Parts: sequence; C-alpha cells; structure tokens
Amino acid sequence: MVNAALQAAKQNERNIPLDTTLETDMLSLLRDAEPDPHNTAEIRELQAAVRNALDQLSPDQRAAIVMRYYFDMSEEEMAAQFNAPPGTIRWRLHAVRRRLRGLLHRTLSWEKG
Repeated sequence: MVNAALQAAKQNERNIPLDTTLETDMLSLLRDAEPDPHNTAEIRELQAAVRNALDQLSPDQRAAIVMRYYFDMSEEEMAAQFNAPPGTIRWRLHAVRRRLRGLLHRTLSWEKG
C-alpha cells in the first residue's frame, strides 16, 4: 500500500512555472531565513501530535489519510488504489477524520492542561 501511495505521489509532483519574475526572486531572497523560535516550537509540537495520532491508526486508515492529504490524491484515485467504490472511500475518510479529531483533541488538550 505504501509503495502504491509513493508511486501516486511521484505522478502528482507539481511543476514549478518557468515564468517567475526577477521581482519574485528578489523578494524570496529578502525574506527572513530564520523563523520565529516560538512558532517553530509550536509547529514541531503539532507535527509530533499528528505523527503520534497517525501511529494510532490502522494501516488502512493511515494509508487513506496519507494518500488524501499528503499525496493530494482524489477520492477516485484512492478508490482505484484500494480497489473499492468511491462511496466506501468517502465513508472511510469520514470515519478516520473523526478518529483523528478525537485523538488530536485529547493530545492537544492534555498538553495545554
């Protein structure tokens, strides 16, 4: 399943347009390269919470989330990969989002308290 998801990701790679202007390139060079340490710490905590929540999912649930939100696959593409009807994929995504919401709510509420 992971190999299929990786193959799909390779097919969905985004191309960088060639018509970028000099002004855009200059602005990107002028941006602050050092992010705010407080924001960086919050982002890392959130990423760790998401990874922990994903680890608590079944392999099929985790594959569905990764394919949809990390590889940006459509429900139709996922249906082909899972060999399941699109309605089943929609239901599976709904159920796993609900489970993730609960896992993340408990984790993030616990960290703040």
